[in-house]
Amino acid sequence: MTAGVLALALIGGTAAVAMAQSMPGCADRDARAMGAEVRGPAHGQRGQKGQRGAADGAMIRSILAAADADGDGRVTRAEIDAFRADQLAAADVSGDGALSIEEFDTLYRALTRWRMVDAFQDLDADGDGRIVAEEIDARIARIMARLDRDGDGVLSLTRRAPAAAQADN
Repeated sequence: MTAGVLALALIGGTAAVAMAQSMPGCADRDARAMGAEVRGPAHGQRGQKGQRGAADGAMIRSILAAADADGDGRVTRAEIDAFRADQLAAADVSGDGALSIEEFDTLYRALTRWRMVDAFQDLDADGDGRIVAEEIDARIARIMARLDRDGDGVLSLTRRAPAAAQADN
């Protein structure tokens, strides 16, 4: 989430990733040129657990690549300012010069969409592009097995004492 906030601050609260994706070929080409991992189901990639920092870094590189107006691999403050202004203008559906919560919501969802795609792909065990009850049930069973430490089939919302303290009792 930290990188998401940083990215929002960098571009003035806009969803550069979503807007860049709407530019024909721009986002993927530019992101790859700057060394970013292009993510999402269209690229046949599945999310990787434990690599959140790398993914957030890729998101920021993608945003910077989209802001690189002259394509030289370097982003100036002027390019960031122009990019931010363009994104804000596009997001400001009402034209009042400010983002409402609804306008911001659309941008934020677009910026963080890759996380939703990763979650979807994690649940879609057979990779068919659909999540069925059995796939959700399998995930719940794994979570239950991991969290049900005493094997009684019940999860408790109370905190357990550390293992060393339990051993002393």
